Amino acid sequence: MKGEKVVITLLVGAAFAALAFISKTSTESPVLEKWNKMEFYEGSWEEVLEAAKNQNKPIFIDIYATWCGPCKMMKLHTFSNKEVARFYNENFINLALDGEKGKGAELMERYNLGAFPSLLYLNEKGELITHTKGYHNPKQFTELGKAIRELQ
Repeated sequence: MKGEKVVITLLVGAAFAALAFISKTSTESPVLEKWNKMEFYEGSWEEVLEAAKNQNKPIFIDIYATWCGPCKMMKLHTFSNKEVARFYNENFINLALDGEKGKGAELMERYNLGAFPSLLYLNEKGELITHTKGYHNPKQFTELGKAIRELQ
C-alpha cells in the first residue's frame, strides 16, 4: 500500500512537470520572443556602424536619461509594443544610449539636443537623417519609422 502511494505520487509529479514543460515551451518560442520588444544593439559605435552597413539599414538611437519620465514611458509602452518591435527590428539597427555619459552625451552635444528622450535616425554611414524629441506612442513612433524608411 505504501509503495503504491509513492508510485502514484511520482506519476502525478511527473505529469505536472510534463504539463509545465509543454505549456512553457509552447508559449515562449525564441522566434516569437524576438518580436515582443525592440532589440537594442550592444556593442561599440564602430560595431553599430558596421552592422548598419552590412545589413543595409539605418540606425535608430534612443537617447535617454535615467531620471526621465517620458523616457521610461517610451520603454514601457512603445518599445515593448509588438508591432513597434517587429517594424523596428526588421528595418533599423536600434541603439539606446544614456544621454548623460559617453557616446550619448557626445551626440547630445553634437546635435544640440536639449531634451529627453531624443530620438535620432542616422543612415548606415552614421550621418544624421533627422531627429525628434519627447514621448511618442506606438502608432506615432511606427509612422515616424515608416517615413524615415521611405526616405532611404
